[in-house]
Amino acid sequence: MHPRGHRRPSSLGLAIRGRAEGASVEESEAFVEAYQVAAGRRWNVGEVETARAAGLWVYAFNAKKASLDGARWLDPGEAAERLRRGGA
Repeated sequence: MHPRGHRRPSSLGLAIRGRAEGASVEESEAFVEAYQVAAGRRWNVGEVETARAAGLWVYAFNAKKASLDGARWLDPGEAAERLRRGGA
């Protein structure tokens, strides 16, 4: 538990999805869609690709941290799909 009473992201993921990994590709896409709706405007292609690429960067960063503890976090196929969706 975080000092301010918030769960850590990995704990939250475990509580929601029964796994410690971050959001799936589909969950990330749903977040980007919901954010656009909440913002009241559709993003252009570049903005969507930037959001996807930023999500992959965070996911890869977390995978690197998890690997220090011997955990496997980022599936190569999922990384490739995230890169494709991010326009890389």
